[in-house]
Amino acid sequence: MESITKSAAIGSYSEKDHSVIVRMTTNEVDLDGDIVEPEGLDTDWWDKQGSVLWGHDMRSFPIGRPLWPSKIVEENGKISRIVKIGFNPHTPEGRAVEAMVKDGFIKNFSIRFIPTEEPDVRRDMEGRPSGYHYKKSRLLELSAVNVPANPSANALSMQDVAEFMISKGMEDVVDRVGIVKGAVPYKDFPAADEGRAWDKSAALKRWQEYAKSGDKIDFSKYKYAFAWFDSKDPEKLGSYKLPHLDIIDGKPHVIWAGVRAAMAALMGARGGVDIPSEDRKPVYNLLAKRYKLFDKEPPEFKEYGQADLMKIFPEEYGAESVIMDEVEKLKMTINISNEAIQKALEKFDMLTVYLRSLEKALETLSQKDSSSEKPKGRTLSVEELASIVRGEVRKLNGEVTDDMLEGKPTKKLGGKSGRQ
Repeated sequence: MESITKSAAIGSYSEKDHSVIVRMTTNEVDLDGDIVEPEGLDTDWWDKQGSVLWGHDMRSFPIGRPLWPSKIVEENGKISRIVKIGFNPHTPEGRAVEAMVKDGFIKNFSIRFIPTEEPDVRRDMEGRPSGYHYKKSRLLELSAVNVPANPSANALSMQDVAEFMISKGMEDVVDRVGIVKGAVPYKDFPAADEGRAWDKSAALKRWQEYAKSGDKIDFSKYKYAFAWFDSKDPEKLGSYKLPHLDIIDGKPHVIWAGVRAAMAALMGARGGVDIPSEDRKPVYNLLAKRYKLFDKEPPEFKEYGQADLMKIFPEEYGAESVIMDEVEKLKMTINISNEAIQKALEKFDMLTVYLRSLEKALETLSQKDSSSEKPKGRTLSVEELASIVRGEVRKLNGEVTDDMLEGKPTKKLGGKSGRQ
């Protein structure tokens, strides 16, 4: 039978014994429309041997354990099963989650259980299924989570945990335990002047001197100049990629041109950078934060073609970007010229048909004059002449219309579209 996860409410935190009270379940309907009976939840095994996890990840170290067996309590007519858990001080995850619970960043816990008997189907006022009533079940584990009552509740990545710990002054623990792999965690550094030039080789030499401890490089310090490193070989200079920091007056500073170059490489500019696909988004997140440091909007995290990359990162392409820009302008000029030629040809076609029509009209007038159809002793007026021309033109299969003769735009002309 598949296990099920349900939300559990968090109570007050005690700094004295590094603990928190968690309400595992109540006899009330939860957000999914279900009820997990507190008295029917078997916690005997978990009370003795169980642990508290992060994000239901059974492969990771526990972040805590029950300090006393769970128990049933009644509050204002509501029955609950509660437990007091103590956080694990021996792992960075345990310390990080405790700090986030204490500061209010984590407010949710979740139980994972399996039903030990078939649950009843709950129905609404109209008899439609609205959830389940789990009367008998067995607790498998309790977890701190981001989102409650969600079977696919996602845990914070170790990258997030590491960055939080660094912000709380626990950088030594992050380095000692080695929870950071691949993407370098964000650490706050001041921004250099935006116009400062980026000399990668010179910056790396300065950073190597800065990170030295005695005559050796302290790589736990060295890595912060980069966005990614190979955690399998962390004491090799070639394991570090996408540098973007430099040393100015003896202190680390973020260089905008370096950040931009690193982001361009990550997005695939000039051949890109060879790092695992699963590390790309964490690296992007780090560089996006660096963008914000300079009040810049990072490019969207997606695949780009080289033409798009040249537009986004023209500084990284130099002359190539200028040439591409000129090519685009030339294409636009050619397109405009082609349109102008097409319009000229259409007008030429229109004039050709118009002249041919006038020629036939004049021939008709000449024939009428020779056959004495013209009234004797009187010259044709302009209106009469125009009427005769129009009449003859209409006989030309509609090639020329009254609108055309009067200089108005036409829709169809000689089988081609005509616009003036």
